[in-house]
Amino acid sequence: ALVARDKGCSFDGCTVPPTWCDAHHVIPWHRGGTTDLTNAALLCPRHHTHVHQHDLTATVTAFGVTWHTR
Repeated sequence: ALVARDKGCSFDGCTVPPTWCDAHHVIPWHRGGTTDLTNAALLCPRHHTHVHQHDLTATVTAFGVTWHTR
């Protein structure tokens, strides 16, 4: 379902295919985040690291993911 929605890395402008991406919890499970489509996004390793380093969050809809600062 993540592949169908995100079609690869969900970071704006990134073209990395889904097979090279990891599923990311937008709100980490240890902070009460759920493991479901409304709290998940595909990210390539580079952007996965970037999201964690810069403590980004995202708005997730049925049509995609928008990343932003908290």
